[in-house]
Order: sequence, then C-alpha cells, then structure tokens
Amino acid sequence: MNEMTMAEAIRKKLKEKNMKQQEFADRCEVSMSCAGYWLRGRNIPSGYNLIKIANALDCTVEELYGLERR
Repeated sequence: MNEMTMAEAIRKKLKEKNMKQQEFADRCEVSMSCAGYWLRGRNIPSGYNLIKIANALDCTVEELYGLERR
C-alpha cells in the first residue's frame, strides 16, 4: 500500500485540478496561510475543514487520508 500524507494528497489533487493555492483557500473559506500550513503538513485540518477540502477538490475525505476508493 502506498501511504501518502494528507498534505501530499491535497497537493496531488490541487495539481490534478490545476488549482492554485489562492483558489483552494477561497473555496475552503480559509486564509492563504491556513491553506499553506495544510499543504506543507504543518497543520492537520479539523473535521469540518476536511469536508470543505474534499468538496473543493471533488474527492472524499477517505482519499485525503490516502485511502483508495474500492
């Protein structure tokens, strides 16, 4: 199993969506610095923010945790 950190999963989804950090922050309704902390793995998003992130990136929370869809 390929284990991926949440930060790596978010960065991968951003790249797939060709989405910039500012757009990501806006969609998640957080500051650029907050989004940057998530992207660098300095902070882990709260449960509520995980849902916002999944919606912004059109994925599941499980995917953000590195769990694959079956």
